[in-house]
Amino acid sequence: MPARGVFRAIGAWFWLKYGNGQKPQTIFPGCFSMWLRHTVTVLSQQKAGNLMSDEPDLQNGETRSARQATSEVVVDFNSYRSVRDPLPITFHRTELDQILWIYGRMVGEGEWRDYALDHMADKAIFSVFKRSGEMPLYRIEKNPKLAAKQGAYSVVNTHGMILKRGHELKQVLKVFDKLLKLVKN
Repeated sequence: MPARGVFRAIGAWFWLKYGNGQKPQTIFPGCFSMWLRHTVTVLSQQKAGNLMSDEPDLQNGETRSARQATSEVVVDFNSYRSVRDPLPITFHRTELDQILWIYGRMVGEGEWRDYALDHMADKAIFSVFKRSGEMPLYRIEKNPKLAAKQGAYSVVNTHGMILKRGHELKQVLKVFDKLLKLVKN
């Protein structure tokens, strides 16, 4: 193994074991000792608490111990984010597969031409358009708050009338199935 490869391997191992969170640069033999000295200095300063922090400067008369007593709150950012900004309701992949199968069939028949997906905090909507500049012909909605009552899925027409509602998307989408009609001569 050439000398350059040895130093690169040692540097990568050292970064993985004692790294300060920064991606290592390519290490050459001439600057390895300088990089190692810098990394050791940074690590020792981190342990001693001498590095700059995000804390604001101390106010007049405030001591470091008083500041530490007030700032020992640990916040779980995942739960904080979910409370402040809940994730939107989305369609699952299998649900989108069923919807897009119907959409493809209707596009093939020339009835539909465009669609839009809306993912909001309380519901997900798949809107179907005849022309993109108009109101949607149909809206396929998923509202999980109604899952225990009337069913999470519904098909709504342009005027806002609910055509079909239910607990299973496959059953709700049957509203788009065309029934054969008997034609008399």
